[in-house]
Amino acid sequence: MHTLSGRERTGLFLTTTSLVMWAGGLTLLGAVVAPHVFLHAGLERAEAGAVMAPLFLAFDRWILALMALLLVGEFLRLGARPLSGISLILAVALALLLVGSGAWSALGVGPAIDHLRLQGAHAGVGPEGLRFDRLHNQSERLGKFQVLGCAALLAAAWIPQGPEGARS
Repeated sequence: MHTLSGRERTGLFLTTTSLVMWAGGLTLLGAVVAPHVFLHAGLERAEAGAVMAPLFLAFDRWILALMALLLVGEFLRLGARPLSGISLILAVALALLLVGSGAWSALGVGPAIDHLRLQGAHAGVGPEGLRFDRLHNQSERLGKFQVLGCAALLAAAWIPQGPEGARS
């Protein structure tokens, strides 16, 4: 059995913490809070959007911090005991896709949606409303990808590696 070094344990802790908080936060906001605010809080759609927008924008900033935590965790883990071959390529590719999608969502899509909302765009109404719909759909797809990507990276982080085939 392979005993994790301090560097590996720290990296695994940072990776696990960032992925769980990222996926959990997106799931909570997207599957619990937003549907409640839009469907059950008794608010008009524009009012519900005004309630949710600051929450999503704040979470986007939180995602940027979680991405940094993830990258530090993965650096520590890979630096302690490098992977090789296809497992390295897959781990790095997935991490980069996840970070790229998080950055695009937090720095591009989310602020663009909020900008349209502040300009008075209404979903499905006129060219700005259609743009809002496209961006909102893109945001939902990015969020779903990020939740699945976090789950895949989390699973990969906990799969035993090395010839011993186990962690202790």
